[in-house]
Amino acid sequence: MIILVAAAQVALLAFMAGQREWVARTGRTVWLRTMPLDPNDPMRGAYVRLNYELSTVTRELCRDGLAKWMDDRAKGISEEWRVSRRKEQAMRDRLVFAVLKVGPHGLAELVALTDREPPSGLYVRGRVSSIRAESVTVRYGVEALFLQQNKAKQLELEAGRRGREDGVVMDAEVAVSGSGLVVLKGYRWEPLGLTLTTETAPVPPVTVALAPETIVVGAMLERAVAPRRERPVVAVTVELKNHGDRPVAICAGGTVRIYAWCRAAAGAGLRAAGPAPTGHGRDWWPRIS
Repeated sequence: MIILVAAAQVALLAFMAGQREWVARTGRTVWLRTMPLDPNDPMRGAYVRLNYELSTVTRELCRDGLAKWMDDRAKGISEEWRVSRRKEQAMRDRLVFAVLKVGPHGLAELVALTDREPPSGLYVRGRVSSIRAESVTVRYGVEALFLQQNKAKQLELEAGRRGREDGVVMDAEVAVSGSGLVVLKGYRWEPLGLTLTTETAPVPPVTVALAPETIVVGAMLERAVAPRRERPVVAVTVELKNHGDRPVAICAGGTVRIYAWCRAAAGAGLRAAGPAPTGHGRDWWPRIS
């Protein structure tokens, strides 16, 4: 009996491995945008943890039973916490389907998340990790990119550095079967990096109240409260950097002024592109070279 159980387990593992290998060879290849990796998150083993844009889905993109559950949860937001906890646990590991559409350069975007399998089209299967009234977190089985241990550590550090300094994110290459099974194949860096810098207003001076000349015993002293030292954001600078080997074009309306960071052979430089020149029509394309 023990031998039969062991043989069944080995056969199951072999079938699963063969199924994923078949999907990797014959499935439709698309790219999924990852979320920025946390460089402080310790690497576990010889792989890098990945998080995707479609890992956390808001209520607006949920459909069918998921949407109903979240709406009911929002209506009963004041119910006893043990009841709410049991409802959330009952939803964990529920099979869901992320419906995708493929945009430019093979990059897939999430259209909707549902608990009903679509009859056709491009979609990937996942399992609910956690769910709230406003969002649901899903795992798809491609959250670990396995590499050699030294390469995994290098990739982890590079992802953190490029994300912080250059605003570059990583895309994961996946193969998707007709039934929604997804297999991770590789990765690439997006050529266009985007960073955002904010400028805040100066801190207002703090006015200190002078001590009274005469103190009356038993009298209540008024305590001077300094105003809140708020620093509102007064300006935002967005930098676009082309880290690829091809020129990039941005389409903008004719009345919009664009300031773009350009990456030339000698380094980064600033180029200002004003309103569309006469005769160029409604739209024009300033270039980031």
